Amino acid sequence: YMILGLATATVGGVTAALLHLLHHALIKGGMFMAVGQIAAQAGSTRMDDFKGAVRVMPVSVLALVLGGAGLIGVPGTVGFITKVALVEALWAEGLWFVAVAAILSSLLAVAYVWRIVEVVWFHPPSHAMTGAVEAPWTQQVFTWLLIGSSLVFGVWATQTTTVATWAAEQLLGIRP
Repeated sequence: YMILGLATATVGGVTAALLHLLHHALIKGGMFMAVGQIAAQAGSTRMDDFKGAVRVMPVSVLALVLGGAGLIGVPGTVGFITKVALVEALWAEGLWFVAVAAILSSLLAVAYVWRIVEVVWFHPPSHAMTGAVEAPWTQQVFTWLLIGSSLVFGVWATQTTTVATWAAEQLLGIRP
């Protein structure tokens, strides 16, 4: 998505790329932290060992699932804002077929995020999760700062979009 935005060499496309860069930093950072919390409790990094994690680590799993929603681009997340901005920029350049492909590629995110949700939510706890407890609040704070920021920027996107647009104009040498 970032490369597509940059490839347009337009303010809209570069703005979308910069917003997506912010989005990925927040979402992926928060998701990796949530997965790390689950893995630490399971004593494993195997997905099969994460089965049923929601029953013993609901706060960590919620952060992981909300991060996944951001990757998909669910409305209310910054991922939605970035994908809409990218599709608008591509469409404005007459690249409707690329815009449609970008939208369809979001379906891939649905598939891999669903696999995670299915494992942690819809299975009984694995043997590895039987002794697990929720991650300490000291770890949760930073995870939720990242995931929470992605939700805040998804609902109140004006400020980040304004800054990203200004940065895109500067990068492209456009003086408003």
